[in-house]
Amino acid sequence: MFVFANHANQKDNQPITGTKQQIAEQFATLKPESAKDPFDSMTIPYLREREYESQIGEMKLYREYPNYTSYLTNYMSDGNKINALLTIPKPEGPHPAIVFVHGYIAPSIYQTTEKYVEYVDYLARSGFVVFKIDLRGHGSSEGLPTGSYYSGDYVIDTLNAYSALQNLESVDPKQVGLWGHSMAGNITFRSMVAKQNIPAVVIWAGAGFTYDDLQAYRIMDTSYRPPSTNTEVSERRARLRELHGEFDSSDSFWQQVTPINYLEGVQGAIQLNHSVDDNVVSIVKRIFEWVGMERLSVYEVKKRLYDEGIMPRKNLRKIWSNGTIRRLLRNEAYLTGVIHYNKSEAVVTKNPTKNEKYRKVKKGSRRVRAKDEWIPHHIMPILAGNGLFEKVQSILDHYAKYQPKNKKYDYLLSGLVWCECGERRVGDGYSGNHYYRCVERIKSMPIPATCKAQGVNAVLTDGFLWVKMEKFLSDKEQMREQAKKWLMLEQIKGSSDQSERAKLTNQLESLESEKLRYTKAYGSGTIEEAQLKVLLRELDQKMTTLQKRAKSLDTTSMVSVVDDNLVAKLCDEAMVVLHSQTQSEKKRLIQDIIDKVTFYDKGVVRVEGHIPQFAQNMAYGTERRYCGIAKCREKHTL
Repeated sequence: MFVFANHANQKDNQPITGTKQQIAEQFATLKPESAKDPFDSMTIPYLREREYESQIGEMKLYREYPNYTSYLTNYMSDGNKINALLTIPKPEGPHPAIVFVHGYIAPSIYQTTEKYVEYVDYLARSGFVVFKIDLRGHGSSEGLPTGSYYSGDYVIDTLNAYSALQNLESVDPKQVGLWGHSMAGNITFRSMVAKQNIPAVVIWAGAGFTYDDLQAYRIMDTSYRPPSTNTEVSERRARLRELHGEFDSSDSFWQQVTPINYLEGVQGAIQLNHSVDDNVVSIVKRIFEWVGMERLSVYEVKKRLYDEGIMPRKNLRKIWSNGTIRRLLRNEAYLTGVIHYNKSEAVVTKNPTKNEKYRKVKKGSRRVRAKDEWIPHHIMPILAGNGLFEKVQSILDHYAKYQPKNKKYDYLLSGLVWCECGERRVGDGYSGNHYYRCVERIKSMPIPATCKAQGVNAVLTDGFLWVKMEKFLSDKEQMREQAKKWLMLEQIKGSSDQSERAKLTNQLESLESEKLRYTKAYGSGTIEEAQLKVLLRELDQKMTTLQKRAKSLDTTSMVSVVDDNLVAKLCDEAMVVLHSQTQSEKKRLIQDIIDKVTFYDKGVVRVEGHIPQFAQNMAYGTERRYCGIAKCREKHTL
């Protein structure tokens, strides 16, 4: 015996009693009293009782294909003009037809002709008329987006589209079905229950939670995203909670909202499509067990995943990356059951890799938002209560602190080393041994690498290279020459030419700004291309004259005699600094001079770099290097 409470048509709210069959028959006969409750439009009785009548609006040709033609059109639903993409196969029908209902896409960015292109193409080529509708509030469709679980609006839009499609001449009205993806899984299922004679419904990866699921597992209704300010929709959602509270299976209102109470009499066939290998949860649990129970390292987890044929989800590579496994093992959502949206925002790139004057997308970087701006979303916690998550965190912390691989070694040639195969070499060490290894060999593990080059001992290489570099930089004749040139430059500063130099620099900057203004004017259509060319030619001539004058000032010979004693003293100080470099200072010096180090077979090493004619700084800091004064193509043997 089952006992339920009736919401609308039972005197004094008397419960419905009887067997499952009897209860189903009584639910099927219920009629809502809409005047008493503004939310009766959510109930199945209301959706069954109301009428659905609509027509396809004006059809504007969108694209012509060999097998079908696509039109931009619309239809009316509850007084709202709903836009749609209508695709009709060739030759003329009547054809079977499908009302194609989209999944969740943010209403503000939704566009009629984007998404589901391949699906519509396949169905149209298979002989189906496809009516892909834009639910109310999406794109330029009228109305407000309300969600699929706590409003009947999307069901009403779907059934009005069904009526409009049945009235189309090229459609067989007896062969019209529904197709729904993700969010639309719930919409099409409720539509099928509301209109019992729909012959077929297909649900593709549907988010078809029951209301019990939403409550028991704290699943948010992601088909509805609360607006940041009070609007008609948010106020209506709040009013629903005031009148009927959260879902309660014993409450008469929620009983009539739940479609599974009204399956009796549904005539059509339903096909559910879901991934046959949707084993993400089991894979996550196994990874945690491998680390927590068997104490496998990240590399060993990576190898076992490969050996068992478990590919990364996107499957762009056949192997998992170490970073992905580490992030998965540190993800607290598996324990707490809470993930967050809106964690970051797009911002203008501060240091772009390409200094383009005109960038189509200015906000090329992302920044983490403040935590109070994050939007929580509840999922099922798969590791709660068994202590496995905490155990894995303890093991990872132990590895980070004591694992031999993580004993620090400051690689002197970091970022400069290349392999003969064309890939970079990176520092890689274990048990106190440190090597420069080809990155192709490291990334491909456990897949056999194509590069056969052996690792190079980093400690020996760094020491040998520094000794050679120190010997080269300690050459007395070169050091004296550099010291003289540096002292001469110091004398230039403060000379009478200095003010003229500054004036020329300002004039050149002004001309650059003027070129930019002319270019912008051309881009906005203010001036023609011919005018732009004339103006730029004149500016280039002026800039060439100023640059020649500036160069003549730089090459002016100094008549002052440089004191030899001062040169010797400067060289002695430089030698002391060179021989007392710390590891970090050595690294900065190496990176300032050496451009590339390539290792070849049989111990051959090629070092490429540049030696400035003179240095303007006696110490190395964080200032940006200017290489314009380097001797081009000059070769030195280390």
